[in-house]
Amino acid sequence: MTSENETQFKPRPSNGRAWVVGIASGVLALFIIPLAIAGGEIPLLLTIFLLIVAFAATAPLFAVAWYSPLITYIVGPESITLSMGRMMHDTIRFEEISRIERRPKLSVSLLSAFRFPGLAVFDVDYVDANRVRMLATSASKNLLLIDTATKRYGITPADESAFLDAISHHLPDEAEIVESAADRKQRGDDVVS
Repeated sequence: MTSENETQFKPRPSNGRAWVVGIASGVLALFIIPLAIAGGEIPLLLTIFLLIVAFAATAPLFAVAWYSPLITYIVGPESITLSMGRMMHDTIRFEEISRIERRPKLSVSLLSAFRFPGLAVFDVDYVDANRVRMLATSASKNLLLIDTATKRYGITPADESAFLDAISHHLPDEAEIVESAADRKQRGDDVVS
């Protein structure tokens, strides 16, 4: 719930939740189907252990899928709050922001953690942006990167222009908002390579 001096922004729509549920269900099936086929041939304690491992391995994925519709970016008088229900809640104070950059594409590292088609949460490693604290409905395309002295955040507001308008007058004078070369080229501005 936001107060009257806060503006709430939702992320771009995506099918990321379906991907996460599908992957988690597939992993769970990899455990349960062999147990079902084996019937009573596997000792009860081993069956219980494998079921506990299966649910422990998939519970974080199902939790992300459950909370992902709650992704919200809240612009307040002193900060931006990135929220995904009880699962994730980060606050970025305006005075800490040094740069905001729109990136049309990032190269994802193979070692990334919670990154799926249409959803990226928590810390994700990128080849060309290092570690980014993500709360976005895209893993690598059309991201807003918010830099502070200690962290880089990645978000995907549905109404990017309104979001940037809402925060622009709060940013420190030295903070810069940078468009990508691809955006400037698409608009017809001169691009120096």
